[in-house]
Amino acid sequence: DRLRELHLDVPHVSELALAMHQQFPGFRADLLTPEEVAEAVANCCEEGQWPIVNGQRSTVDANEDYPNADHTLDRDTPSPPLPVSQSPNLPISQSPLLSLQHVVHYYMRDTPLEVMAISDINIDVYPGEIVGVLGHTGSGKSTAIQHFNGLLRAHDGRVVVLDQDLNDPKVDMRAVRRQVGLVFQMPEAQLFEQ
Repeated sequence: DRLRELHLDVPHVSELALAMHQQFPGFRADLLTPEEVAEAVANCCEEGQWPIVNGQRSTVDANEDYPNADHTLDRDTPSPPLPVSQSPNLPISQSPLLSLQHVVHYYMRDTPLEVMAISDINIDVYPGEIVGVLGHTGSGKSTAIQHFNGLLRAHDGRVVVLDQDLNDPKVDMRAVRRQVGLVFQMPEAQLFEQ
């Protein structure tokens, strides 16, 4: 409820937990992680709260109804930990969607106030990847990201977006910008603002 009050998206796993709670009142509604949901499902199974069909508890004979399944469940043996991130196994020949290669960018270049904002930045983003860019205030995060749709041009290095080199003057920048969306920072809408 607090996330909705802040106009933030509720994690899908939390929505799932709430829906499960509505169907099965013994199921906790305040779960936040997939691991918590998996543990709650296992607990409900152990306590005999499952399955319920059309409002009636039904019985399932695992050996009869699922003869080819492995019915062993050893609760004393911990399951292997889930990986934090699962990157897709990408073919070696697949090129990145977005790529910064040794990118350098200056603000107020060729003036006495010249500042090197980023130096030798390298980022590759492949299909299916989710990439976070972290750094302290003024470290160049926004400057680097603005190169992905050509809002800024690299003073040195190479920017390739959807197999198009943005240093090539023949590239239609408007077409590139239609393909790459940016969500700008809005400090007044940040999670920790209040």
